[in-house]
Amino acid sequence: MLPISICTICKNEEKYLENFFNCLKGYDWEIVFVDTGSTDQSKNIAMKYANKVLDFKWINDFSAAKNFSISHASNDNVLILDCDEFLTDIDLDSVLALSKEHANQVGCIQLQNHTLTNATDTITSCSLNRFFNRKYYYYSGAVHEQTRRIDGATMPPFYQLPITVDHQGYNLSLEEKRIKAKRDRDILIEELKKDPQNAYLLFQTGQSYYFADDSANALPYFVQAISSPFFNPTEEYSFHLLMSYGNCLLDTKKYQEALMMKDVEPYMSAYGDYYCLMGRIYYANRQPLQAIMAFIRALSCEKEFTDGSRFNIPHYNIGYINEQLGDIDSAIIQYKMCKNFPMAENRLKELGL
Repeated sequence: MLPISICTICKNEEKYLENFFNCLKGYDWEIVFVDTGSTDQSKNIAMKYANKVLDFKWINDFSAAKNFSISHASNDNVLILDCDEFLTDIDLDSVLALSKEHANQVGCIQLQNHTLTNATDTITSCSLNRFFNRKYYYYSGAVHEQTRRIDGATMPPFYQLPITVDHQGYNLSLEEKRIKAKRDRDILIEELKKDPQNAYLLFQTGQSYYFADDSANALPYFVQAISSPFFNPTEEYSFHLLMSYGNCLLDTKKYQEALMMKDVEPYMSAYGDYYCLMGRIYYANRQPLQAIMAFIRALSCEKEFTDGSRFNIPHYNIGYINEQLGDIDSAIIQYKMCKNFPMAENRLKELGL
């Protein structure tokens, strides 16, 4: 088996830890657990499972804490996980083969983020760079940290690993979201003072407001990020920036301005999420037929970030628009197309079915 060290940092995460460690049982991996100042039972729980339990004084720098954990790993190959991330699937033989083939590159895992939206467990998937050889890479950035080459060379392309992890850290109350967002935002604002036109930092600052349901304060940061001379719409994070920007325009009722999202279609056309967003924008601008066409486009997309953006969400919205237009029969057909989608099920009940 490939020798791997699991490296994690923690502060007051006791509610997640039993599940976190149980998901790692059965794998012959070293676990390096770094506590950054917990006042709950996190360290005591970790001592039952982890090979190393270490303390790190928190200095408002996630990279510093993660690099500390990596420095104490016994193996060069490290997999970085957070305590609210639970390993659900891994193909060990493929991981071994791919890690040998891409020995000097960074491997990505598939992260499935769970949030409760409209009484539905909504899953958004993303690929995060979490596996690498510590002889070649380290973390940089005080928050939303990124991997960097130790020798300063240009980063080679990432490669995808067959590792899937469930992330439960977004399933929070609004108050918990606000506390978490403020923690990150305080760090980001300090970073922006050093690099005020950094598009990625501006995006993440806006995202910290958006995460806490504060679209009005998020929007100016998204605008600055998109206007930055360093903004590159082909970078991976740009998809999330543009989606959040469009959603904020809707949330703040800037419907006419939101129509400009048509201009970014060349960068977004692979994702059903984009056409679902455009459908909502057209509908907000009282263009129901254009909205239906956008949702139909979503049905044929190759990819989705939010689970259901290529099926349940467009079918539901096509049904809803038809219902508003008075075409109940067509609406029912679309609602029935949805699979295990509470919003569609509720509409059918309201219609007496």
